Amino acid sequence: MGEVAVDSGKPVVDLLIINGQTFTASLDGLDPVYVAVVGDRVTYCGQARPDVHARRTVDVRGGVVLPGLISAHTHVAQAFGTGIFDDLHLTQWLVTLRRSYSTLTDEQVYAASLLGALESIRSGVTFINDMATAGQRYDVVAQAIADSGIRAHVGSAFLDRQEGDSPVPASSTDAVLDEMRDFHERWDGAGSGRIRAAITPVGLPSCSEALMRGAVELAADLDAPLHTHCSEEKEATAEAVERFGESEVSVLDRLGVLGPRTTAAHCVWVDDTDIGALARSGTLVAHCPSTNLKITDGIAPVELMRQAGVKLALGTDGAASSGGYDLLQEARLASMLAKGATMDSRALPNDAIWGMLAGSAQHFGNADRDGSPGLYEGMLADIAVIAYPRLHLVDERRFLSNLVFSATAADVGWVLIGGQMLVEDGCLTQYDEIEAMERVRRAMASLAPLTTKET
Repeated sequence: MGEVAVDSGKPVVDLLIINGQTFTASLDGLDPVYVAVVGDRVTYCGQARPDVHARRTVDVRGGVVLPGLISAHTHVAQAFGTGIFDDLHLTQWLVTLRRSYSTLTDEQVYAASLLGALESIRSGVTFINDMATAGQRYDVVAQAIADSGIRAHVGSAFLDRQEGDSPVPASSTDAVLDEMRDFHERWDGAGSGRIRAAITPVGLPSCSEALMRGAVELAADLDAPLHTHCSEEKEATAEAVERFGESEVSVLDRLGVLGPRTTAAHCVWVDDTDIGALARSGTLVAHCPSTNLKITDGIAPVELMRQAGVKLALGTDGAASSGGYDLLQEARLASMLAKGATMDSRALPNDAIWGMLAGSAQHFGNADRDGSPGLYEGMLADIAVIAYPRLHLVDERRFLSNLVFSATAADVGWVLIGGQMLVEDGCLTQYDEIEAMERVRRAMASLAPLTTKET
């Protein structure tokens, strides 16, 4: 384990988690676990307490120690949007959001983005795949994400084509590609390596074919992740057929957008051929059920995608469309929605949901192995601990089911990211929660009235 304590001769670890439990290999119960951390890596995990000298020992008192949760599609800058953009279909929602957020100051954008990132952390999320939706203030969003302590891929909703009644983009295709390259140069590797800059054309309805091709080439040139929206809304998906004579997924496949470096958010309006292309290409689909229902996108055929071998993960999207950043609530909704939509009680079983919560670390470059997510020596010390026992989570044999159907962010007791303790006993450690909330309240109070009506 590296350093040896002079006084005891024992290996030195920075942190030792004691009295924890974690999933058995078959996910049908819990085993005792001790976890040692040196720097940003787990150096030991096992049922026996290791004979080490720990600089710090954390007793989780029976808590369930898990790999950190992964939110595969977020817009944390939309944290101010809760309770404002209700009862709007996606097309109306987009116009209203873009108009309203154009009035925000840098301080307000920063406060909103920090709020969204901190809410994610408090929910046991250790990684977000974020796309800024704050106009040209994408550097402000990235700074807030970096300051929060979370691990993230960051980008912005880059576009070069007018969609519906949205404003005409001010930048040319080449200028947008230059912006993406410049953003990557500024932010890739920030936050002591926690931050990676992604290439993020917002989606085919708002992007030209030239921008999509250019984004693919840029991502390959920079060895960067690619993140876009795909087949989210029925009318916009149908428009792709009018524009190109083929489905949105087919266009993205032809342009080279689909592939193992790509995350495609939503994929609601896809058919069997589209699903086959997503599976063959190794594209990760980020399923965001709360948003898909709230702004009436539709219901994604997630069970069909799972059966076809599509890589799947969950995302909270933005609070303006989903209501918040609690990924555990998305898990519950995803499971129930799949069962109800298919009338098959076996759709999206609990082990599949667990994979969607925490199994995409390798896709995002944060793990060196695939398969069912679990703790292992050498992994990044990105860890969430669910406080246990709780009234609604009792019984170790049923913990996976209880995690999917009963747990919420309120059950998260401890969160480590890169070995740094960011949540302890249910409270943020690097931010005074009351002070942080007051800062947000002040920023929100100074907002010009956000409205869903034209003024």
